[in-house]
Amino acid sequence: MPSPALAGLCWSRLVPFHACQYTIDAMELARAVESLQAAELCLREGLVNSAASRAYYAMFQAVQVALEVGGLVRSEWSHRGVQASFNPELIQRRKLYPRAFRDYLIAALTVR
Repeated sequence: MPSPALAGLCWSRLVPFHACQYTIDAMELARAVESLQAAELCLREGLVNSAASRAYYAMFQAVQVALEVGGLVRSEWSHRGVQASFNPELIQRRKLYPRAFRDYLIAALTVR
């Protein structure tokens, strides 16, 4: 979630909402990249369970951004909600991502 200060900028109209949304999406995507980097570090150190957890969260955070960019905006995404929205909407209906992404997300959730 964006910081309260950033959210305040959006609501006070100092920044147009669409520009603020892009900033929020970029921040969320940066979190996903950071989680992926943490997964790689954990794996290098032999921390396999932590690597799996961080890799899943990288995917979870990236899928949230994909959903929101696709117009499916929520104040908060649950793990179940991400699964329930990503596959039918962005993979099956809009065909924006390969079906394998659904399997990767499910597998990562299972082993995290």
